[in-house]
Amino acid sequence: MTRYAIPLLLCVVILFSGFQVSGDELTDTQKELWKIIESWWEYFKQGDLEGLSAYYDFEGSLEWSPSNPIPLAGKKAIMLSHEEWINYDKLISYELEPINIYIVGDVANVYYLWKFKGNILSGNGRQMDTYVKKNNKWNFIGGMGCSCKELPNCK
Repeated sequence: MTRYAIPLLLCVVILFSGFQVSGDELTDTQKELWKIIESWWEYFKQGDLEGLSAYYDFEGSLEWSPSNPIPLAGKKAIMLSHEEWINYDKLISYELEPINIYIVGDVANVYYLWKFKGNILSGNGRQMDTYVKKNNKWNFIGGMGCSCKELPNCK
Protein backbone atom coordinates (compact mmCIF):
# COMPACT_ATOMS: atom_id res chain seq x y z
CA MET A 1 0.00 0.00 0.00
CA THR A 2 2.79 2.47 0.88
CA ARG A 3 4.34 1.54 -2.44
CA TYR A 4 1.52 3.47 -4.14
CA ALA A 5 0.92 6.15 -1.52
CA ILE A 6 4.20 8.04 -1.97
CA PRO A 7 4.01 8.31 -5.80
CA LEU A 8 0.33 9.27 -5.53
CA LEU A 9 1.10 11.96 -2.95
CA LEU A 10 3.95 13.26 -5.11
CA CYS A 11 1.63 13.49 -8.15
CA VAL A 12 -0.97 15.40 -6.13
CA VAL A 13 1.65 17.86 -4.84
CA ILE A 14 3.02 18.42 -8.36
CA LEU A 15 -0.46 18.75 -9.83
CA PHE A 16 -1.67 21.33 -7.32
CA SER A 17 1.58 23.27 -6.93
CA GLY A 18 1.08 25.06 -10.26
CA PHE A 19 -2.54 26.04 -9.67
CA GLN A 20 -3.23 29.73 -9.52
CA VAL A 21 -6.96 29.47 -8.91
CA SER A 22 -8.05 28.76 -5.39
CA GLY A 23 -11.73 29.28 -4.78
CA ASP A 24 -12.88 32.82 -5.42
CA GLU A 25 -9.40 34.29 -5.02
CA LEU A 26 -8.72 35.19 -8.64
CA THR A 27 -6.31 37.93 -9.60
CA ASP A 28 -7.61 40.76 -11.78
CA THR A 29 -5.97 39.19 -14.84
CA GLN A 30 -7.50 35.79 -14.06
CA LYS A 31 -10.91 37.45 -13.66
CA GLU A 32 -10.43 39.14 -17.05
CA LEU A 33 -9.69 35.77 -18.69
CA TRP A 34 -12.58 34.05 -16.91
CA LYS A 35 -14.94 36.79 -18.13
CA ILE A 36 -13.87 35.95 -21.71
CA ILE A 37 -14.83 32.28 -21.14
CA GLU A 38 -18.21 33.25 -19.68
CA SER A 39 -18.86 35.65 -22.57
CA TRP A 40 -18.08 32.96 -25.15
CA TRP A 41 -20.66 30.61 -23.62
CA GLU A 42 -23.24 33.39 -23.41
CA TYR A 43 -22.69 34.27 -27.09
CA PHE A 44 -23.16 30.61 -27.95
CA LYS A 45 -26.35 30.40 -25.87
CA GLN A 46 -27.74 33.48 -27.61
CA GLY A 47 -26.75 32.13 -31.04
CA ASP A 48 -24.69 35.31 -31.54
CA LEU A 49 -22.30 34.40 -34.36
CA GLU A 50 -20.96 37.96 -34.55
CA GLY A 51 -20.02 37.89 -30.86
CA LEU A 52 -18.39 34.47 -31.29
CA SER A 53 -16.55 35.67 -34.39
CA ALA A 54 -14.75 38.39 -32.40
CA TYR A 55 -13.38 35.64 -30.15
CA TYR A 56 -11.35 34.19 -33.04
CA ASP A 57 -9.57 37.31 -34.29
CA PHE A 58 -6.08 35.91 -33.80
CA GLU A 59 -4.71 34.55 -37.07
CA GLY A 60 -4.23 30.79 -37.04
CA SER A 61 -6.48 29.89 -34.10
CA LEU A 62 -7.06 26.17 -33.56
CA GLU A 63 -10.02 24.63 -31.82
CA TRP A 64 -10.41 20.94 -31.09
CA SER A 65 -13.93 20.19 -29.88
CA PRO A 66 -15.21 16.83 -28.64
CA SER A 67 -17.17 16.28 -31.87
CA ASN A 68 -14.23 16.75 -34.27
CA PRO A 69 -11.60 14.06 -34.95
CA ILE A 70 -9.00 16.75 -35.77
CA PRO A 71 -8.64 20.41 -34.74
CA LEU A 72 -10.41 23.07 -36.76
CA ALA A 73 -7.84 25.50 -38.14
CA GLY A 74 -8.62 29.16 -38.68
CA LYS A 75 -11.57 31.40 -38.04
CA LYS A 76 -13.56 30.37 -41.13
CA ALA A 77 -13.58 26.64 -40.26
CA ILE A 78 -14.27 27.29 -36.58
CA MET A 79 -17.14 29.65 -37.30
CA LEU A 80 -18.71 27.29 -39.85
CA SER A 81 -18.69 24.55 -37.22
CA HIS A 82 -20.28 26.87 -34.64
CA GLU A 83 -22.93 27.99 -37.13
CA GLU A 84 -23.79 24.36 -37.94
CA TRP A 85 -24.10 23.56 -34.24
CA ILE A 86 -26.25 26.62 -33.48
CA ASN A 87 -28.55 25.72 -36.42
CA TYR A 88 -28.77 22.12 -35.18
CA ASP A 89 -29.37 22.63 -31.46
CA LYS A 90 -30.28 25.51 -29.15
CA LEU A 91 -28.21 25.83 -25.98
CA ILE A 92 -30.68 26.22 -23.12
CA SER A 93 -28.38 26.35 -20.11
CA TYR A 94 -24.77 25.84 -19.07
CA GLU A 95 -22.61 25.67 -15.95
CA LEU A 96 -18.92 26.48 -15.83
CA GLU A 97 -16.34 25.76 -13.15
CA PRO A 98 -12.84 27.24 -13.32
CA ILE A 99 -10.16 24.75 -12.39
CA ASN A 100 -6.98 26.68 -13.12
CA ILE A 101 -6.02 29.90 -14.85
CA TYR A 102 -2.27 29.71 -15.28
CA ILE A 103 -0.50 32.80 -16.62
CA VAL A 104 3.14 33.05 -17.71
CA GLY A 105 3.99 36.46 -19.12
CA ASP A 106 1.71 37.14 -22.08
CA VAL A 107 0.43 33.55 -22.35
CA ALA A 108 -2.41 32.03 -20.35
CA ASN A 109 -4.00 28.60 -20.13
CA VAL A 110 -7.55 28.46 -18.80
CA TYR A 111 -8.70 25.05 -17.56
CA TYR A 112 -12.35 24.54 -16.69
CA LEU A 113 -15.26 22.13 -16.53
CA TRP A 114 -18.45 22.69 -18.50
CA LYS A 115 -21.94 21.24 -18.45
CA PHE A 116 -24.64 22.17 -20.94
CA LYS A 117 -28.22 21.36 -21.77
CA GLY A 118 -29.59 21.84 -25.26
CA ASN A 119 -32.92 21.16 -26.92
CA ILE A 120 -31.46 18.02 -28.48
CA LEU A 121 -28.16 17.24 -26.77
CA SER A 122 -26.69 17.65 -23.30
CA GLY A 123 -23.26 16.91 -21.95
CA ASN A 124 -20.39 17.71 -19.67
CA GLY A 125 -16.68 17.91 -20.20
CA ARG A 126 -13.35 19.56 -19.61
CA GLN A 127 -11.69 22.33 -21.58
CA MET A 128 -8.33 24.02 -21.91
CA ASP A 129 -8.07 27.31 -23.82
CA THR A 130 -4.83 29.16 -24.53
CA TYR A 131 -4.56 32.93 -24.92
CA VAL A 132 -1.78 35.30 -25.86
CA LYS A 133 -1.86 38.97 -24.94
CA LYS A 134 -1.23 41.23 -27.92
CA ASN A 135 -1.95 44.96 -28.13
CA ASN A 136 -3.27 44.85 -24.55
CA LYS A 137 -5.95 42.27 -25.47
CA TRP A 138 -6.17 38.57 -24.64
CA ASN A 139 -6.52 36.62 -27.89
CA PHE A 140 -7.66 33.01 -28.15
CA ILE A 141 -5.03 30.97 -30.00
CA GLY A 142 -6.10 27.43 -29.27
CA GLY A 143 -8.38 25.21 -27.29
CA MET A 144 -9.20 21.58 -26.71
CA GLY A 145 -12.17 20.06 -24.99
CA CYS A 146 -13.52 16.61 -24.42
CA SER A 147 -16.53 14.97 -22.93
CA CYS A 148 -16.27 13.50 -19.45
CA LYS A 149 -18.50 10.59 -20.53
CA GLU A 150 -17.33 9.72 -24.04
CA LEU A 151 -13.89 9.64 -25.58
CA PRO A 152 -13.61 11.94 -28.58
CA ASN A 153 -13.24 10.46 -32.06
CA CYS A 154 -9.66 10.27 -33.28
CA LYS A 155 -8.43 10.35 -36.83
